[in-house]
Parts: sequence; structure tokens; C-alpha cells
Amino acid sequence: MSRESSLEERALVVGGRPLIPGLGEVILEAPRLARELRPGQFLMARVSPWQDPLLGRPLGVSAVRGSQITLMVAALGRGSRALLALRPGAEVTLRGPLGTPFPPPAQAPLVLAGGGFGVAPLMYAWDELRAGRGEVPTVVLGVPDGSWAPLERLVAHRVGNHRRVFSDDGSLGERGTPCDALEGAGEVWACGPPAMIRAMARCAPPEMRLLVNLDQRMGCGYGGCLGCTVPTVRGPVRACVEGPFFDARDVDWGALEELEGRS
Repeated sequence: MSRESSLEERALVVGGRPLIPGLGEVILEAPRLARELRPGQFLMARVSPWQDPLLGRPLGVSAVRGSQITLMVAALGRGSRALLALRPGAEVTLRGPLGTPFPPPAQAPLVLAGGGFGVAPLMYAWDELRAGRGEVPTVVLGVPDGSWAPLERLVAHRVGNHRRVFSDDGSLGERGTPCDALEGAGEVWACGPPAMIRAMARCAPPEMRLLVNLDQRMGCGYGGCLGCTVPTVRGPVRACVEGPFFDARDVDWGALEELEGRS
């Protein structure tokens, strides 16, 4: 979505909770953006009205309930740590909706595969698919170990039995990775760390539509700075406009690896 078509809204913090160290949810009252958001899109958030940090933080939406938006936030820098520290009554500047929504699923059954906090936008998609299309996809959560149990409980609360959980060491759910959930899937939407995304792109059958989130570094969020360019077989595109989800078959993985190696 372009800068001209995005909204900026002063949102009010109304709640939130920690999940595991360095990861939590923040609930915001943002009625205008809540009406416009669609699964697959994201928001840029600024905590301070001053120029520190200078840039907003791109954040995935894990739920929209009426006029309230829930963000899952990982403490990866000053801006995200400040956001997690906010208390009810604080204000946050949000800009969005940004990016391109998910397309309609093309092939059943649909699997939504999230690595760690990458599951956030997929839970939002699960809500909307169930409510709007009557589809109930399977949500797959992949984590390193049992220390991520609070996130697993959140996923269980949101999607019930429509889930599979994998951990690297087998201490939570099944031993394995989200790649182990590809068998029998008609289509997969995946969001998670780069290693997981690359592994799923290698594991997916060539005929499968696998939509992957490519979390490139973002500056402006609306395509002006070209800081989040993704090389594809059709040429470079912007993760914040044409993405952040891409068909894995369209990504030039070799060029992407070279680009990341230079950054």
C-alpha cells in the first residue's frame, strides 16, 4: 500500500501481557486501522513523538477484535523494547495498513506455519478465514524448546485442536520442524526466521503454492526508500508494498542470499 493510501492513527494502549522473556502482546485501540486491516498486512509503530528512534518498527498483527488491534512484539531493539514497556493509557503512532493482503487460498488443505513469534499474522489469518470463508486451516507452530510453552498455550487458546506443534528437541509437541507438516498440505503460508523459511522453500514440492514472509529490513514502510528490496525471477520488488508474503517459486533465492550477505 502506498504512502498516500495508508493511514496514520494515534492508538491508545489498552492492555497487553508478556509471553516469554523478550516477547509479549500489546493491545491497542485503533478503530480506523482496525476497519481497514486485512490478513497479511502489517503496521509501522512509533512509540515516541520525538525522533528517537528515528524509524517506525514494522509489526505483524495477531488479532483484530472490533476496534482493537493486537500486536505480538519481540524485543529486538530500542523501539520494540519501549513498546513492550508501555502501560495502558500510553499512546502509539501507527501507520498502515501496509503491504499486500493474503490472496484467497488456491488449494486445500491450507496449512499456516509459524516459527516462534512468526505465528502472529497467521493466527489473524486463521480468524478471518474461519469467519469469512468457513475454512479451518491447521496452524503449525515451530519452536526451539519447551521454554516457548506460553506461546503454545496462546496458540491453543486461539485455534483449539486445529494445530500442530514442533520443537527442535521434542520437549514441546512433536520433535521436528514445520517442514514435517508439509506432507498432505495443498497450500502453505509460512512466517518465521530466515532459516525456517529457506528450509520450507527447499522442502516444498514444486507444484505447491508456498507463500513465505520475507522479513527484510524496512525503513519507510511504503516503498520509497527501497531498503527492503526482494529479488524475484521477474526482477526486484519491495517487501513493504508487493510483500511481505511472496510465492516461494517467484523468489530468486540465490540473489537473495547474496544480497543478505552484503548487508
